[in-house]
Amino acid sequence: MVKRFSAKHVNFVGLLVKMK
Repeated sequence: MVKRFSAKHVNFVGLLVKMK
């Protein structure tokens, strides 16, 4: 569960950075 959450968090951050 923790690993999955971490991966999702990273994806979200990547999207934010890409949008920036």
